[in-house]
Amino acid sequence: MIQRPRADEHEDFYRTSLGKEVLAAEVELLLDLLPEEGRVLSIGCGIGVHEAALRERRPAMELTCSDLQDEMRRSAPSDLNLVQADMTVLPFPDGTYDAVYEITALVFVHDPEKALSEMARVLRPGGSLVLLSLNPLSKWGRDRLGQLPAPWGELEGLVAMVEAATGGVVHVDHALNLEDDVLRESTGLEDAALIVLVSQRPTSKS
Repeated sequence: MIQRPRADEHEDFYRTSLGKEVLAAEVELLLDLLPEEGRVLSIGCGIGVHEAALRERRPAMELTCSDLQDEMRRSAPSDLNLVQADMTVLPFPDGTYDAVYEITALVFVHDPEKALSEMARVLRPGGSLVLLSLNPLSKWGRDRLGQLPAPWGELEGLVAMVEAATGGVVHVDHALNLEDDVLRESTGLEDAALIVLVSQRPTSKS
């Protein structure tokens, strides 16, 4: 687990040119991966900048935004559907959501396996878990994750942890290259600062 930036640090970053570019790129990724409508849960939504953009682009989506920290929720737009929630003990019934997503939030939790298990629990059968994760294979990711124990230091461990939670196959893709703090299109897993992991909860155990 690493120290989570404060709400004001998030706000400062997303005011920068790079922050605005990263936000726009991450929102486009989510739009490609999330359903156009239905119930969607954001885990560790922070100050809610991604969620505000999603709500504007996907008005038919029933979006619930969860975060444990009061500071983060106070800084988020007040008209979002905000819920105080520990991602390791989510306050929702089994099978509530059509999709659950998080953006680099798992590295800030003490028990990522439990958090993933909870995300899978609240997914309906056939629902999708979408993770935008720091990439341990890239220099950018290693600089930030290198001090952490497995599974964060290895992609295989992260994939295995997601598979164990959902019981489904994990699809991995590369996303954003942030080398030298300049946003570029990544050419493969080795240079992608951010990777996308998607796993669908099986519709049956057969």
